[in-house]
Amino acid sequence: MKIRLISIFFILFFIFFTIVVISDDIARVDIEPEKDVVGFNKSFDVDVVCYPNAEIKAFEFEIFFDSNILQANSVTEGNIFNAYDTFFNSGDIDNINGTITKIYDLTLGRNTINHIGTFVTINFTTKDISGSSYIDFNKLGVTNTHEYITIYSNNARIDVNTHAVEKSMWNIDSIQIICFVMLFTAIIYSLAMSFF
Repeated sequence: MKIRLISIFFILFFIFFTIVVISDDIARVDIEPEKDVVGFNKSFDVDVVCYPNAEIKAFEFEIFFDSNILQANSVTEGNIFNAYDTFFNSGDIDNINGTITKIYDLTLGRNTINHIGTFVTINFTTKDISGSSYIDFNKLGVTNTHEYITIYSNNARIDVNTHAVEKSMWNIDSIQIICFVMLFTAIIYSLAMSFF
């Protein structure tokens, strides 16, 4: 009986220890904004943002997108490793197959970080075709000083159509509306005073 209790104790301890280790070594990586509507032939940026729950040192990934809808222009290093010297590769853009491969970055030496930050910013241009393109991760990996950690990720979707263009053409902000109302009120007041 005593041996059985000791065995159960060690099994429970091992399970608890394993859960704790896994929960400590995780990170979430999102493409932001997750959804957007963009007009024809417009440039826009998406950020690859990391929310770590562990010390991280390096990352790598590929990006897939619909090359009939989008054209990738550039990949720029983000701010997550700003405090340290890094070895950054912006990747290889293939606008025929809709891929960006070999994107990676790592801090030099044994430096690590554990705060929210941007891995990269990717600039795209839409084509003059209505449709939707997902911007998807492939082969996403994030490491600490000695191993890959558990990753949860969210991809993005870009809708391309003329409604986004029409919206921007007719976009009037609140300050313009207030100024228009004040001007209209002043004109009406002046006209009313001229009759008295």
